[in-house]
Amino acid sequence: MKLEERMAMMEDRARRSNLRLVFLEEGAESDNPIAFLQRLLPVWLPAPVARGTIEMERAHRVYDDIDTDRKKPRTLIFNMLRYNDRQLIMKAYREGGSSMTHNNRKLLLFADYSAHTN
Repeated sequence: MKLEERMAMMEDRARRSNLRLVFLEEGAESDNPIAFLQRLLPVWLPAPVARGTIEMERAHRVYDDIDTDRKKPRTLIFNMLRYNDRQLIMKAYREGGSSMTHNNRKLLLFADYSAHTN
């Protein structure tokens, strides 16, 4: 196994509980992105949170590329406390995520992998 492949595998393992929320307008989450996501994920995807609160460790915005154009919203990455919760959210998104919108803007949800894996 090549060194680059091993590094990518280690990075993917570190990101295994992360999700990327794309096209959420800048500043929608205000000062507390975790509370924002815990409040709106049950609205966007009711199935996975029917059994209780989904816990997150952290959430923050990242730049997608070198261009720092403020008109383009940055991606919001959030880390789930449990991998099973991440899987439930991804399953619910695949089954009915086309209606996932915020302020009339369609949102996309992806698993977070390294650039080598993508």
